[in-house]
Amino acid sequence: MSEDPILAQCEVLLENGAWTVYLEVWFVDGIERKRIDSYPSEHKARIAARWIAWAARRQISTPTGL
Repeated sequence: MSEDPILAQCEVLLENGAWTVYLEVWFVDGIERKRIDSYPSEHKARIAARWIAWAARRQISTPTGL
């Protein structure tokens, strides 16, 4: 996989009665998807997803020359 990610986002899914957060990081040559954790409520999962996505996006450098 390429070293430089171009996008990061989180997805919240209901799995076996718990809300699970997945982090997806997009690269030029593919997507890497990781399970982060499960939460008892959708509200808590969405809060966690926002923080996780925000932190992941901080690591992505913006392109120069635009």
